Amino acid sequence: MRTIEQALQAAQKLDLPFLIESTLMDQSRQYVKLQRDQLRHGLNSEGKRIGTYLNEQYADMKHELNPLAGYGNVDLILEGGFSGDLFLDVRQTSFLVESGDEKSQSLQEKYDENGKVLGLEDERKEEFVEYVRPIFVEAVAKDLSK
Repeated sequence: MRTIEQALQAAQKLDLPFLIESTLMDQSRQYVKLQRDQLRHGLNSEGKRIGTYLNEQYADMKHELNPLAGYGNVDLILEGGFSGDLFLDVRQTSFLVESGDEKSQSLQEKYDENGKVLGLEDERKEEFVEYVRPIFVEAVAKDLSK
């Protein structure tokens, strides 16, 4: 059984920034999965519509391919390059979702008037936090038990 002093020493040795970073890196696929789902629903980081199609024929075609976004709403998914190349860039104090697709910058610039295209809106952000929380708590507990 550990003494209080040993427990305090273990707590002082915790490297929380490292544990946060490693947990986020390990769970980045879940974040990207939620981001892709958000795009399929045509929503940006503020939960607003990414945009609307001006061409009715294109809107018809896109709605047939993905009715989840709603008729005429942009989802940034056609060939799958933009959404397929999503990744989470995790730093010690922050993280950023990005796409490695060559069209990424131009798509984001085109549709950023309604808010940032990438980044989870509040509901999905909360879903990610609820998913990651027990994993992070387990990592902290494991580190404290060393």
